[in-house]
Amino acid sequence: MTGSTLVQQTQLPRELKLQTRLGNDIVNCQGIMKNPITKQQIEDLKNRYHPISIRTCPSSIYNCHGLTFAARRTWIAENDEIYKILHEDDYQQIQEGDILPSDSVVYFDNDSFVIHSGIVVDKNKVFNVPIICSKWGHFFEAIHLLGSCPYQADNVKYYRIYR
Repeated sequence: MTGSTLVQQTQLPRELKLQTRLGNDIVNCQGIMKNPITKQQIEDLKNRYHPISIRTCPSSIYNCHGLTFAARRTWIAENDEIYKILHEDDYQQIQEGDILPSDSVVYFDNDSFVIHSGIVVDKNKVFNVPIICSKWGHFFEAIHLLGSCPYQADNVKYYRIYR
């Protein structure tokens, strides 16, 4: 490993005991990093999606869904698990015009497959675009405009827990 390597797999994957509000298990995994991340990869992402703010160092403990729905504790990868969380934790879909900081945003492909998620932190006053905190795979957390990330933002939905 070179000096530019930032993260490497040091532990075997493990699952946390994680459940929805209804008490059903959520499939998850920590520590799934297989390849180290280099400083150059991070610089490339920062340059490609400028302007963004980097919040954390690379981590294999959690992904975007783990940030959004599991308090940065684990990696949630299965599409069905995200739908389970949205339904069983009583998330309600809201319109973009009604979003507030701490609402969740879920990015979908054209076939309703969940590809990314994040947390609304603000709305850009100039462009009237949501500002999102999200985790980019094994990389880092970033504060970015809705579409200024490696994930397509053509089909997003916003959610809030009301109770």
